[in-house]
Amino acid sequence: GDVWENQFGLDADDPADALQDTDGDGVVNLLEYAVGLDPTTSDPSDPFELHRTGALKLAYVRNLAFTNLRYLVEISDNILEWAAVPDVAISRAGDLETREAVIPTGDDRKFMRLSVQVSE
Repeated sequence: GDVWENQFGLDADDPADALQDTDGDGVVNLLEYAVGLDPTTSDPSDPFELHRTGALKLAYVRNLAFTNLRYLVEISDNILEWAAVPDVAISRAGDLETREAVIPTGDDRKFMRLSVQVSE
């Protein structure tokens, strides 16, 4: 992560900048790092695909070279309590792997998110 932070002018010695949104696009720097975005340029579109047609589907790109990151797709009925759901690889190009999670929803209201954590 330090090389990436230096590349984009972030402070590799300041862990607090991981939760900042340097470019103001609504995506914090840690998530920009995790999905391969530029934290200094506002991204024109959402880095995720989220669809609902009887099911929620979340697709995202995972960089396999970033071995210090843990990716977790979670679902909730109320945005207070979250549970992990399985995701699967659907394609790969070099170190970039596209993964997706699909959860049937029926008529129930559901929320889905991608959580990224830095491993020690």
